[in-house]
Amino acid sequence: PLSLHPSVHPSLCLATCPSVHPSVPLMGSARHGPSVPFASPTWPQGRRVPPQPGPEPPLPSAGCRETAFIFAITSAGVTHSVARSCSEGSIESCTCDYRRRGPGGPDWHWGGCSDNIDFGRLFGREFVDSSEKGRDLRFLMNLHNNEAGRMTVFSEMRQECKCHGMSGSCTVRTCWMRLPTFRAVGDFLKDRFDGASRVIYGNKGSNRASRVELHHLEPENPAHKPPSPHDLVYFEKSPNFCTYSGKTGTAGTAGRFCNSSSPGLDGCELLCCGRGYRTRTQRVTERCNCTFHWCCHVSCLNSGRPPARPRGGPRHPR
Repeated sequence: PLSLHPSVHPSLCLATCPSVHPSVPLMGSARHGPSVPFASPTWPQGRRVPPQPGPEPPLPSAGCRETAFIFAITSAGVTHSVARSCSEGSIESCTCDYRRRGPGGPDWHWGGCSDNIDFGRLFGREFVDSSEKGRDLRFLMNLHNNEAGRMTVFSEMRQECKCHGMSGSCTVRTCWMRLPTFRAVGDFLKDRFDGASRVIYGNKGSNRASRVELHHLEPENPAHKPPSPHDLVYFEKSPNFCTYSGKTGTAGTAGRFCNSSSPGLDGCELLCCGRGYRTRTQRVTERCNCTFHWCCHVSCLNSGRPPARPRGGPRHPR
């Protein structure tokens, strides 16, 4: 079985954390949300525009479904990035997953460089789960959602193959396992967010021999089936993300940019929560009429256009 030596963990973190950043906003940066479509436009973490200037909004402190998504997507990001970094040779402590070798089927065999998902999941547990302490409901919720994120990366892996043969024929194929795009991971977790399970704390007794089973999550509604390892779980109703609240850690939507002509998630009607919006004109300079000159440079002209950018009303006083 795979294991992380205690002395490896700090150096592996230093080698890995920079490579995690391009794939997913991690830890504190996760508050801006992953670059995936999100169904809760009033949630600051679900914004679909670049982060705005000023202090970052705090993460929700409630055990709501938005918090569940943050933990799952962050855990998935660590697993995805580490597994990919292993196969790219960016981490000295791991390599490709070479355990898949030999015949795989009648006309194909294992080969190539499979992404090291097992090491990615192991590192994710050691790195992400280590901050969780206690045995309360929030602890169980966080651990469950962390694992759901890792399971999503694992379950969405796909087999890729390369053909070999004379004149482009596919006499035999070499195949390996490839990670999904992180966009696909985000889309999957987005669906899980929509169907997240509300849970309560379950306790089966005090049998020390089965302590792992004593503390567990049960559906709040007894008629519902227990959450699967892939499901996201929460135990509190989502706060009102339209308005600022220091108590719940929500920044509100005041000051957010919106699209006045869009009926969708980025539309002013939905994003501004019925408070109205104002329009600000801002000149944007773009490069245009670019020409390539041999050899080797490109010359462009600068053109300016004044786009109208509707924006929500004044920020809530703090």
